[in-house]
Order: sequence, then C-alpha cells, then structure tokens
Amino acid sequence: MWYKKLNNMQKPTIVLLSMAAILAAGLGVSIFASQTIFDSLSIGTGPIDVGMPLEITAELEQGEGGIYAIEIMNYTEGMGVKATVLGPLRSVITSAVIQDALYEERFPVDETYQYTLVVETDFEPAAITAILGPEPGAVEASLGFVSLYMLLVGVVGMIAATVYVIIHKRRLARSGHRSSWRD
Repeated sequence: MWYKKLNNMQKPTIVLLSMAAILAAGLGVSIFASQTIFDSLSIGTGPIDVGMPLEITAELEQGEGGIYAIEIMNYTEGMGVKATVLGPLRSVITSAVIQDALYEERFPVDETYQYTLVVETDFEPAAITAILGPEPGAVEASLGFVSLYMLLVGVVGMIAATVYVIIHKRRLARSGHRSSWRD
C-alpha cells in the first residue's frame, strides 16, 4: 500500500496540505454564505438632518421575518435618531429611538410587500448606515457555522502538524540522523 511507504516526515506534510485545503474550503464557504446573506439586504448610507430622513426599501416575503440595523457613524453620547419600519399602506410595523452607535431589531412580516425603513433625526445631523431585509434563514446560519468550524479545524490542524514537524526534526538532529524532509 502507498501509505505504508510514507516515512515519518511525509505524513505531517500531507496533514499540512490537507489542513490548508480545509482552510481554503472554509474561506470559500464563508464567502458564499456572506454573499448569500448580503444579496437579499438593502443597504443605505448617507447623512441625515432635521427634515431630511434616509429611506431604504426592500421586498419581504410573507412568513419570513424582517430585520433592520442602524449604525450611527459619528455617534456621540446623548445623540439619538428614530428608526421606523413602514409596511402596507405606510402603516408603522415597528419604531425605535436609537441611542447607541449600533442597533438591530427583528420584526414580523405578515404579508408580502415592499417595506420601507425611515431613519430621521430631530436634533443634530448624523451619518448613518442602514440595512433592511429578510432575516437570514437556517441554511445561511448553518453555512456560517460550518465555515467557522472548517476554519478552526484547519488552523488547529496546521498548528499541530507544524509542532510535530519541529519536534521530529529536533529529535533527528539530536540523534545525528539525516532529515528526510526534502526527500
């Protein structure tokens, strides 16, 4: 069998290459999961001032929950903005006064419609990034966890194989044997 012919230094090399492949696959899954999640979100960025709100819209399907997030880029203590999600016939689905630099809230979607997020201020101008869209489903969340585990296994495996190679090379150097690392 081919694997019985491998010497002690070739096995860690194969492990290192395998872990590198797992890391690459984990990165690929992570990029795919992120792209899948962010493709369905509407993102708006810009300054808001009194009487000049930021509005973004997204088509949301009945049965899936909605989510919105607000980041106040130039946040200072005591600053506040108001976020309102409008549904069918411009009815208020949810509303919040945001007094933190970062805020996120989920809301129910009772019917398929184009929902609108309105972000406004009553006092001072603010630079805002706002996101509105469907809540990520179980598949997207699972892909995120799978990619995290793949990255973790890949990194730990590479570290363990590297430590093994270093220890093995030191033992060979002490015993006076020639290392077969480059064979």
